[in-house]
Amino acid sequence: MDPCEVLSPTELTDLGFDPTTAELDDAGVLYSCRVKSSTDAQMRTWIQFDPEFALDELNFSNYEQSDTEIGGLRTFLLKSTLDERSCQLSMELGHRSSASVSVTWAENTEQACEVAREVAEAVEPKLPREPS
Repeated sequence: MDPCEVLSPTELTDLGFDPTTAELDDAGVLYSCRVKSSTDAQMRTWIQFDPEFALDELNFSNYEQSDTEIGGLRTFLLKSTLDERSCQLSMELGHRSSASVSVTWAENTEQACEVAREVAEAVEPKLPREPS
């Protein structure tokens, strides 16, 4: 699944992002798509898939972690201790895979987390799940 194709151009636009700026990064283990905000020159969102590691296996050093849920998926809300303008939501897809949505360069952590949750809620219904 291509992370740049999870949300349609219309969905990205409705969330405040410019679909023409979507860039795929498939270097290394992480498979991600970066999209620039259409309303804020600096803000970006990343949609990332990690097909090799479950949520509990990911390294969240330098993040304050709290438990939450997105669409029934076990999710970690992650606030960076190094960057007050970012937030990440990492969702468990199965015992060996996860997906994350992050927002960077927002006005503050609260805005980053709000936007990340909106994007994650749009992405979640389209995510693949491992069979139980």
